[in-house]
Amino acid sequence: VASADVVVCVGDTVRFGLLYRPSGNIVWTGPNGFLSDLEEIEFTSSGTAQSGMYVVRMESTPGCFSVPDTVWVRVDTIPVMNGSIQGSPVVCWNEHSVSFSIPPVNTASQYVWSIPQGTVLTSGANSNAITIDLSGWTAGVGGVSVTASNFCGSVASGVFSLTRDLAIPVPNISALTPTQVCVGTPVTLESSQPPGGLRISWNRDGVAIPGANQLTYSPTQDGLYQVSFLNSLNCASELSNGIQVNINAYPQSLVSIQGTTNPCGGQSVMLAGTPAMGATEQ
Repeated sequence: VASADVVVCVGDTVRFGLLYRPSGNIVWTGPNGFLSDLEEIEFTSSGTAQSGMYVVRMESTPGCFSVPDTVWVRVDTIPVMNGSIQGSPVVCWNEHSVSFSIPPVNTASQYVWSIPQGTVLTSGANSNAITIDLSGWTAGVGGVSVTASNFCGSVASGVFSLTRDLAIPVPNISALTPTQVCVGTPVTLESSQPPGGLRISWNRDGVAIPGANQLTYSPTQDGLYQVSFLNSLNCASELSNGIQVNINAYPQSLVSIQGTTNPCGGQSVMLAGTPAMGATEQ
């Protein structure tokens, strides 16, 4: 029977051995090729190379072994952080849930996060990645940090600075032309003027249109068009009122003739047009 499992720090003395020794030869095996026939094993200045499972058996005659017993040894180092906190440094006014992470610390057994007052940790407790709820956070500036620790000590990250942006005025748009038109007929929409420092972003069906950032916009597709204002931190306002634009294709009809195309006096010719959905004939 071997003594209890143990966790120590680099440089500590580790000693373990047999609680009961029957007759026979002792055979210890362990990590990194460890082999011994001693009753008691001692590492006076342990290192991480000594971490692992040690197995002891008794050999009565060559090749005949007892049931083995094991003891686990873990030699820890003080945690070392190999990276910094990752996440967005800016929280827009309408964001309520944000995530932060730090590269895993190999020897850490515990993570303790410090988050701004008024926020709530919603997931990732004792983890290298967290999500926090900022619904109750009204401060403009705050910080996030983490401490990783184990049996041997702890290490703290730097403070990750966090800025909560203010609400942005909501724009308004209007139509300068009819918005129910036929293909080829121009449509023009206009946004209200953005306050100083803000810029325009046109949206179609809730998706930003690349490059559409002028005061007016001319749609070429059906859709619900809106505008948001963006600030220098790339935070967006609520979307403006929406204007539905419908650009209709011209109806097409085929004419067929029933009867002769060279009628004599008194004969009639029937002309028929193929109906187009939503159209009337003339």
